[in-house]
Amino acid sequence: MDSLNAAPQQVGGWSGDYEGLMADAIEAGGEAPEHGIVSVSPEHYDADGAGESDSESFEVTTDDVDAVYCLRVSPPQPEPDTFTAVTVSLDVTVDADSC
Repeated sequence: MDSLNAAPQQVGGWSGDYEGLMADAIEAGGEAPEHGIVSVSPEHYDADGAGESDSESFEVTTDDVDAVYCLRVSPPQPEPDTFTAVTVSLDVTVDADSC
């Protein structure tokens, strides 16, 4: 995840979304399992109960490994826009457990 924290990232438009960025970073960083598909899915978790959060949570799993990882990404993903990409500076943390 260091690669996501190191430089601003493009999201939205044809650039994709947070799920795609994280899956690509895991595979490119050699952190993905040798076999199996990396699955990154958003977790709809509201820690403070206020409905707003300064981060989003995603669970990462694979078909061939039982471990689950929780990635917390700040800032939250911008609203999707098919035609316009946005540059964001991400802060990604990883916990070895489900969100």
